[in-house]
Amino acid sequence: MIDHEDAYQDDNLSIGKGLIVGVVFGSLIWAGIIAGIMYMW
Repeated sequence: MIDHEDAYQDDNLSIGKGLIVGVVFGSLIWAGIIAGIMYMW
């Protein structure tokens, strides 16, 4: 019971970290695209 709850919490943490990493990389990619467009102009 306790072990199962710990595993469930670990899954939630990994999912949360995945979302955070995705948002960070997405922001960096968008920043790079916008910077590239501004530089071309």
